[in-house]
Amino acid sequence: MASPAMAQAVAMPEILERIFNSMETDHRALLAAARVNKLWFDCATNSLWKHASHNALADIPKDRQQIYAAKMERVNVGSFGGKFHKFSHDLSFDKLMFAEMGSIHASRQGTEFHLQQYLRPRLETLHFYGGQLVGDMQATCWRLKKIWIASPGSQVSSEMMFDFISGCKSLESVTLSKETGNLTSDQLLHDLASRPNLTKLGLERSLEPALISDIAEASSGHPFPALRSLRITKPLPSASGVLLGELLPSITTIDLSFQDSQNDILGSMASIRDLRHIKFTFGNEAKLFPGQLLSLKSHRNLESLNLKPTKGGKIDATGFTDTDFGQLSAQLPNLKYLWFEVQGDLTTASLASLSNQCQTIGQIDPRQTFDWDVLLVLQDPRSFIPETPRELIRGGIPYNSQEPSKMAIIAKNRMPTFELVAFDWVQYDVSTHESTPRPFPESLPPSLPPRRRRPVKKRQATSEGPVYSTRRIPDNCPHCSKHTQA
Repeated sequence: MASPAMAQAVAMPEILERIFNSMETDHRALLAAARVNKLWFDCATNSLWKHASHNALADIPKDRQQIYAAKMERVNVGSFGGKFHKFSHDLSFDKLMFAEMGSIHASRQGTEFHLQQYLRPRLETLHFYGGQLVGDMQATCWRLKKIWIASPGSQVSSEMMFDFISGCKSLESVTLSKETGNLTSDQLLHDLASRPNLTKLGLERSLEPALISDIAEASSGHPFPALRSLRITKPLPSASGVLLGELLPSITTIDLSFQDSQNDILGSMASIRDLRHIKFTFGNEAKLFPGQLLSLKSHRNLESLNLKPTKGGKIDATGFTDTDFGQLSAQLPNLKYLWFEVQGDLTTASLASLSNQCQTIGQIDPRQTFDWDVLLVLQDPRSFIPETPRELIRGGIPYNSQEPSKMAIIAKNRMPTFELVAFDWVQYDVSTHESTPRPFPESLPPSLPPRRRRPVKKRQATSEGPVYSTRRIPDNCPHCSKHTQA
């Protein structure tokens, strides 16, 4: 029998909330707890519905939806979420902290959807596209920290965009994505550059060197003082890249595209000591010299390196040899991901450098046309393949070659956790031992790909509990009425 102190403890909402939050992934246990009494029901359903889907809410009877809407901290509605917007316009999402919605104000039929129900004082993150800007958000969502905007409504002007963003004073992350380039004014960039708490910025417009110089001068040479992540999708002049490298000493993640390679972009980044992720795309038949590539040695904390040309182009790095590659990899002990689509004078020996120097490497995309015959005739070819990659190795082998199967088997013997090996235009499944043509994707994120998992099958409703979605979130609780009446 529980002691009086224990009984008192489990009757305190503050303690129950902590207990249930620690077991929020164990939905079966939370459902059982919700059946104990009204207090436990309130606390357990707070954890159950914190990250519930909008579909789960839609399945609740109309007269009870507000009970659960008030518990949701996250709402994610895609561009076909008109049904959800329609039934939820009179609900109050009091605890909402994250909202991601598509076509908020205009559906394909021209119907306007309401947004006010999602604008709560606790809201910290808002992602939306296809909608108009809401002028009173600054006053309502005073804690808003992250915003992502794409394809704003046709009536949105650059002045409106400036007024909207500049009015949100607590922003730490701003991403202006698809169809926002012409709405991102110089005035807005000056405002963003002066923010002391802005840590992440994504833009869809190019930055000319003159504009970057003006921004730097206006901020006394210290623009974007807290910026850690920068992504610009529109190609920049290489001169702009050099200026950014000199002005952003604290950046850790950088993703840029360049129109040319006339200036030493890699060298200008050498002074940035804590770079973790680099993704540079070069256009106009770029050329990189060995010294420029070797300047990457200064980034000892680098975890992902992605150097590639625009589609159909190439990066000429003639003179960059296995010795140079070995020197580079020796200075990158934390490298986990490498996409190196640079045409240098490399052989299969460069893989040995990765095997010996980069013990944490997890994915390799060298994109070199290697002479794999040299590797296959070695007495122990496995020594040239790094031990640690678990998902994918890519290299240049002709489509009609039989060697991918051999290389895949070698890789599989060396690394038992391998699931997939792709060499140039051939994909080899190590479980079926079949080679099939496979076009490469145009890009990959600068991180390890997720492991393939078996889909979670839906479980039919039984007397033991409700139907579970693939995310294991209960759609309903069969005992809700009893507990609310308790």
